[in-house]
Amino acid sequence: MGAELRRAAPSARPLRPEERAVLTALLNHADFDGRDALLAQIELARVVGYCGCGCASVDLAVEDSAPQTGVAYPIPNQATILTADGEAVGGLLVFIRDGCLSMLEVYNYCGEPISPLPPTERLQLFSANPGSAGWIDL
Repeated sequence: MGAELRRAAPSARPLRPEERAVLTALLNHADFDGRDALLAQIELARVVGYCGCGCASVDLAVEDSAPQTGVAYPIPNQATILTADGEAVGGLLVFIRDGCLSMLEVYNYCGEPISPLPPTERLQLFSANPGSAGWIDL
């Protein structure tokens, strides 16, 4: 996402319970190299920025003492966001920078920003490996 659409948080804040739940669900969905280090980082993560479009995407920073990983970004575990009626309206990605959690990305299919963050019950989790149909190569 372009820098013009990002905005810094007035001050870093702890993860909200719903952000923590979504990150935990995504990371726990399927094992991958570096997952355990990323799970440990959740407790040390803080929200440091937001998307300017009004969606629930957040920029993350992790304390220097956090265990780091060599995992590429985005992580292979992803989610489709469903409405209460089961219609797919968007998705979730977790990005890593320099071995640490850096962003929880919330994207939509229809142009309307998704906010607030949906509950985990409305996520269809899947794992996409490099080269598979669901993989996003950035």
